[in-house]
Amino acid sequence: MAAVITDEMLEVFTVTAAWDGLADAIVARCSGVADRVVCYFATTSWRDDPGAMDRWRSVAAAVSAA
Repeated sequence: MAAVITDEMLEVFTVTAAWDGLADAIVARCSGVADRVVCYFATTSWRDDPGAMDRWRSVAAAVSAA
């Protein structure tokens, strides 16, 4: 699949960013278009990395505050 999907195609369907820029990237992509955002695999990261829950909590708070 990676050979078929280009980075440009991926950017159309996803929001990608480092943790410190993720909330801003979500707001920039969804502002005025969506009133809810679902981060589908966030719970998988919580299971695999206990510290990820705190990072997702920060992202959710920042997006909610925007």
